[in-house]
Amino acid sequence: MNLLTRDELKMLMEKQKGPCVSIYMPTHRGGIEAHANATRFKNLLRKAEEHLTATPYTSESRKLLEPR
Repeated sequence: MNLLTRDELKMLMEKQKGPCVSIYMPTHRGGIEAHANATRFKNLLRKAEEHLTATPYTSESRKLLEPR
């Protein structure tokens, strides 16, 4: 896994116009915990959607939430 450097993170933060979403979560390759990866991801997406719809950027948020 490639980690973000400070410079890369700074560059991403400077270009922000309106809402953005980044989701980071640990994943498991096998075993019982691997089956929970999809559920964890769906829960994080739901949380991100809740936060986006509560922001003043409502129209921009809707665009982020549209299927691609």
